[in-house]
Amino acid sequence: MKKKLIRFFRFFLINLIIIVSLSMSISLITPIDSYLQILEDKPLNSQPFLNTTLADEFNSSFAYNNIETQLSFGDRIPGSNGSFDCAKNISSEMQKYGESALYNFSINGFQCNNIISRINPNKSQIVIFASHYDSRAVAEKDPNSSLRSEPIDGANDGGSGVAVMMEMARVIAEAKINWNVSFWFVFFDAEDQGESRGISGINGWDWCEGSEWMVEEMENQPNIYFREGQSLDTIHSFILFDMVGGTNLKFIRESHSNDDLTDEVFKIGNSLGYEVNFPLNGATRTYIDDHVPFAQKGIPTLDLIIEFDNLNCGWPYHHTSGDTIENISEESLEITGRTALQYVYETFDPTLGFIEKFSSKETFFSNPYVIGTGILIIGVGIAIVIKSTFFKKY
Repeated sequence: MKKKLIRFFRFFLINLIIIVSLSMSISLITPIDSYLQILEDKPLNSQPFLNTTLADEFNSSFAYNNIETQLSFGDRIPGSNGSFDCAKNISSEMQKYGESALYNFSINGFQCNNIISRINPNKSQIVIFASHYDSRAVAEKDPNSSLRSEPIDGANDGGSGVAVMMEMARVIAEAKINWNVSFWFVFFDAEDQGESRGISGINGWDWCEGSEWMVEEMENQPNIYFREGQSLDTIHSFILFDMVGGTNLKFIRESHSNDDLTDEVFKIGNSLGYEVNFPLNGATRTYIDDHVPFAQKGIPTLDLIIEFDNLNCGWPYHHTSGDTIENISEESLEITGRTALQYVYETFDPTLGFIEKFSSKETFFSNPYVIGTGILIIGVGIAIVIKSTFFKKY
């Protein structure tokens, strides 16, 4: 009788441990809300009516005309008159929507200017939209070898990102919304002069000099950039626009970019009908761009960029004489601008609730599938140890 009771107790205890472990693992592994969202590839809390009021205000003709204005200054090579005139024009236009200032720096004796324009400047949480406005000093990829030492127009590579951002700023500033965040529009100088195919835009320069300089200055001299309650730590997100206006627009997933932020913007693009332009299962590439210095500081970033180094990507004019206004598409400008503004509305409109935080890249041990499986394995292991250690005689 005693042996039967002990066997029953052993059977009960071992199975209880296994059942509890299995239940805990299932509760973590089961794809509840957030995982159903990923598996079904559709947004949570989807509504039959998509409010695109803010996005619909984007005027692609204004953006296209803005590119023409930038090109009218000539080459925007760092240190040139054309570059300084363009920077002054950008800052002057942005003052219509908020405050704007030039931040001077020099690289190897070249005088450069970053620009920061702010809407709602006193709010502690900061949302950054960024692009570069300098144009490359050489066209090293041009099919015509005689043109490879000539500067490019930079209508798409530089001009399009600036144009989309300036039109976004107009829409955000004119919207009758009491935003709870500070919107920063950052225009970088000295992004596009590094070495490619053995040729430098400017000898001795690296890529993304302007953004590298700004991040270090923000860290070392925060009072120049930030108001009370603001810092690098209060930057909610950073979205970079680079080559967003060319024909046959198709964005890739950039590996330095934050996965959650990338998913959010790409899904919004799909909700607006731009599945081809924001492919959910598209190519992933790794690019050094102006978002990288900010990502290295732990800020969630997204690089909206095409697969520019693939001649079959649909826009084969990167660093060639073909980067002209003729190869700019108003439709691409509209797709980019409307998607970005829809993101602004869905994420930051105070009437829609709390502001979503984007996590850093997921680690192996933060994955609930890993945790759940681990609990199950540990539970079964404990049951085996109990059986082999305490019930040997029975």
